[in-house]
Amino acid sequence: MPMSKSMAKRLRQSLRRRARNRAVKTRLRSTTRAALAAAQEGQGAEASDAARVAIRLLDKAVGRGVVKKRAGARRKSRLVKRLRALAGDEAAAAEAPAEEVAEEAPAEEEEGAEEPEQEQ
Repeated sequence: MPMSKSMAKRLRQSLRRRARNRAVKTRLRSTTRAALAAAQEGQGAEASDAARVAIRLLDKAVGRGVVKKRAGARRKSRLVKRLRALAGDEAAAAEAPAEEVAEEAPAEEEEGAEEPEQEQ
């Protein structure tokens, strides 16, 4: 039992967050299973739709802090890899997934390529 008001409030908050996070994780697992099941049955259109939903849910979970950033990326990568393997497309399984967007650092400008300042 909490000893102070602030401890009681933290307990209530953590219980609410735990329930919400568990619901999100459960939905993630079920959509991932649905995508894999559809791929195993050879239903390509349904599998791709379910995978798209699962990837969207993973991105939302990462944004809300339910799943860590790298764990979300790893789960998306593994899901796409398994779906491609089930589809029998070994050549595409070696490529990077099309859903992921690579983050690149902006290119540095050359020192002499700066624009001249305008005089007033």
